[in-house]
Amino acid sequence: MAKIFECEHHPGDEVVIRLRPPLKSLSPDAREHFIRAQKELLLSFRSVIDALIELAEAAETKTPTSKRTKVKID
Repeated sequence: MAKIFECEHHPGDEVVIRLRPPLKSLSPDAREHFIRAQKELLLSFRSVIDALIELAEAAETKTPTSKRTKVKID
């Protein structure tokens, strides 16, 4: 039997997720449930990606707080 779900991760590297649903061998109700569950998984990935984009944008607009200031002493 083929694997339906595979996850590959190496420390310090990317995470690879593979979904191989056996849709042809499932009943219509099970097929519909699997498709909806797959959609929810994709929506959760979208939420994570959106949050990472917001962090990247915030890092781009953030100005350094430790600027040097010239102080004139008499």
